[in-house]
Amino acid sequence: MRAYILSFLLMFILCYASPRADAAGPVSSYCRRVETKLKEKLQENPITTKEVIVVCKVDANGNITDVKLADVPVNKSVSEQDGKSAVAAVWQQVALGAPPAAPLKLSIALSNDPKKISVSSEDISFQPYMADLQRRIKRAWFPPKGQESKKIQVAFKLTDDGTMSNLKLEKTSGSPQADTAALAAVKNASPFRPLPDGSPADVDITFTFDYNVSNGAEWKIRLRENLQSNLKSGSQDSVPEGWALKGDSPERYEVGFDNATTHDGKPSVYLKSIADKNPGFGTVTQWFLADHYHDKRLQLSAWIKTEKVDDAAALWMRVDGSEGKVLTFDNMETRPIKGTNDWKKYSVVLDVPAEARKVSFGFLLYGTGKIWTSDVELHPVGPEVASTNIWKEGFAPLEPVNLQFTGKKQ
Repeated sequence: MRAYILSFLLMFILCYASPRADAAGPVSSYCRRVETKLKEKLQENPITTKEVIVVCKVDANGNITDVKLADVPVNKSVSEQDGKSAVAAVWQQVALGAPPAAPLKLSIALSNDPKKISVSSEDISFQPYMADLQRRIKRAWFPPKGQESKKIQVAFKLTDDGTMSNLKLEKTSGSPQADTAALAAVKNASPFRPLPDGSPADVDITFTFDYNVSNGAEWKIRLRENLQSNLKSGSQDSVPEGWALKGDSPERYEVGFDNATTHDGKPSVYLKSIADKNPGFGTVTQWFLADHYHDKRLQLSAWIKTEKVDDAAALWMRVDGSEGKVLTFDNMETRPIKGTNDWKKYSVVLDVPAEARKVSFGFLLYGTGKIWTSDVELHPVGPEVASTNIWKEGFAPLEPVNLQFTGKKQ
């Protein structure tokens, strides 16, 4: 397993994408044209419902097929009659024109308020875009010292060209300096890249700055006020509650529940690469304060199944002291999981010294392939269970070494 996996788990390395482009993509342009036609048609024959989402397909000739209500929470409150009316409103659209790619799946948000009518591609993925947006904001974030327990939530709107507006504080940290730093981070990071091709004309984003999260922040995305997104986004909504998708290239990985692949009847969570080659690594992780486990030995175990893992899959755990100092650590570097394997139980065991501040843990995938994880357990064990710690004082040198390339590695 590459050495920089360890480096990343110790300190998040920020990467930044290229500057934004200026023009909307062909699918976005097509969606705007369809949106305009819908608004014109519904001005003549408006629907009565406040909000409803319909999905459909458009073939190569511009013909609409497979119109139905989307399976999203907002539609659960829509009456049968309003649902039929919304579907009929889409069926009645004609002369949409050939889409840039066929068949094109559309998600159409209809409303009796024309301003809330929105059209977007159903196949869009927001994961790479939001990973880049998060990195840009974190790069511009300079939080004041001494606010380690603070959380701040801000909200803003992004238009399809990447312009940011309506920036506001939704949840204060209680510290004016910390709140100001969070708002300044978003403002200074903008303008952002254009939204992914096929996006709606604008999206509403809530962004949480968490001083307790070593990797910085969380985000959620919505299409409209009080309207849940039915896009296939890479947001933390696809990750189990309490966990987060991290890594050096999280946009190159996908995480989700898999109720069909179970261990002893228990559901699993999968992590897989979505890049053909050189995806870096992704990890599904969480952390907690070490206070209740001082001077104890902790064992992290889980059942893992793998498919075509070209480099390594593993469990990992790290115990940190003050100022992020690593006290104990294991990422199964000496016993990585490779290839295709059926369910097997793996574990890592670490001591939690009295000076420990927090414990981070998770499962990771380096390179391409897929890993399923189920039945995770973390609990104290006795001294008879051997530690798997690979971290030692001096594990990393304090100064650069061998700059003249003399001698060989022993």
